[in-house]
Amino acid sequence: MRTLINRSLGVIPIYILCIPLAMLCFCNTGFSQQACDILQCNDAAKIKIEIGKSYPISAADLLDIGYCTDHSYKLDYLYKGILNPLDTITSNTPSFFQYRIVDQTNGNSCWGHITLIKLDCIDDFIPVKSNKSYNLFCYESFKVDDLGFNIPDSVELIKTGDNQFTASNWARCGAVKIKVVRDFTIHGTCDSSFMQIIYRTWRVTSPDNRSFDFTDTITVSYWNIDSSYKLPDYNGIDQPVFDCRNSWLRGRNGNPDGTLSFEKNYKACNTLGTTYTDDTLSIQPEGCHRILELRRNWFILNWCNFETFNLSQLVYVRCYNDSINPVALCKSGIIEFQLNQNNVLTLNANELLQDATDNCGLAQTSWDEAGFIQSKQFGLADTGKILDLKVWVYDSSGNKTSCDVQVKILPNQIVRIDPMLQTENLKLFCIPNPMQTSSTIFFESDKFRNGNINIRNQNGELVFKMPIISNLSNKWVYYLKDSDLPISGVYYLTYQNEGIFKTVKLVRF
Repeated sequence: MRTLINRSLGVIPIYILCIPLAMLCFCNTGFSQQACDILQCNDAAKIKIEIGKSYPISAADLLDIGYCTDHSYKLDYLYKGILNPLDTITSNTPSFFQYRIVDQTNGNSCWGHITLIKLDCIDDFIPVKSNKSYNLFCYESFKVDDLGFNIPDSVELIKTGDNQFTASNWARCGAVKIKVVRDFTIHGTCDSSFMQIIYRTWRVTSPDNRSFDFTDTITVSYWNIDSSYKLPDYNGIDQPVFDCRNSWLRGRNGNPDGTLSFEKNYKACNTLGTTYTDDTLSIQPEGCHRILELRRNWFILNWCNFETFNLSQLVYVRCYNDSINPVALCKSGIIEFQLNQNNVLTLNANELLQDATDNCGLAQTSWDEAGFIQSKQFGLADTGKILDLKVWVYDSSGNKTSCDVQVKILPNQIVRIDPMLQTENLKLFCIPNPMQTSSTIFFESDKFRNGNINIRNQNGELVFKMPIISNLSNKWVYYLKDSDLPISGVYYLTYQNEGIFKTVKLVRF
């Protein structure tokens, strides 16, 4: 049995077909027609594909038994309960899925499974050594752990932890992981031309967990600080203001600690000393919140040459004094909403409010107490019943309140009550229900009408459709097979004819 189709390397698979002697009609001239009638799909096919590539696939690649060159085949794959055409494999195809092959010549079919092995481009990485130099200010909010990587300028480096990064947009690779494995550092003295020399080993790991090590040398020196050096202001313009609701290190008088507004790389800048004082400029306004405006005065001493500098910066602190909850008024009665054509309803929390006010500004709404969920989705499973829901309202100070509301979800079509429906004695049911491997759909009506039987899953997605055509009988029967509903779950069967429809629930084990 074939188990691996290597698309990335262009290797042609070798097919070994074992057939009992009784099934062979000719020794040298070919297979019998009977051999074409027995299909066996590869149930453990593995396909390698490079990221960003696509390759055609056919029945010849996936049939273990029964492939004939003079027959026509159709390939589908199952995704979220829906069969989709399968003629091309791409890196966006699901990593594991079930597929079906149908012989369009005789109608026979079989099922199998495919595992997609997605290869990244890290194979062609060549570890190289590099030497880089940086001339930086000693007092800046930066750390040298994110410098020195020998990567293209177009790559975006995102820090995810101590000495750990994600690099995105790296050529064809997408996102790869970078980790600093080892740093050997030499610190300079007053007589040195450098402050640090770092011998760094860092590791690149691909999405499929293959790793390569790189080695770089990083030389760091610093500009001399003088009176023209500008410290950043934390006034909401240069840098954000400090918010009392956040957790940050507090220094003297409860103000933000000096290391937060003027970070010093102590290991590299160990020849410099600092101290600071805070002057209060203003406190305004009182009420819902107040803003404390500080001028932070820094005194800097260079121990190597005993030079001194005086620098200053603005540091603002915003604190909220509001302790009053907002007012929330939900709509009264039972509020009705209708599913869309896909049998889905997206409902924002603010759609259920009659009014929401706050003493200190605008109030925000959400479905959860934490304030993270602004919208919810509803489907067929929510129709036909009254839902008791809660809407939360909160303000900028974290005060919150809630109100209760009742909602009724309607199907995507307004039901029209046909007077003839009572006399037609319309019936729709399945036996057995729950269904294990098969079930039979029964439809009866005194006055038979053409229509459709639709089956949708709990998400409202259509997974099966069958027309009902009058055959001069008041009964219609369909044998629902395991392949029609291959995924376990709750389904909704609906007979629909113009404005008349009837829905029943079917459970699939």
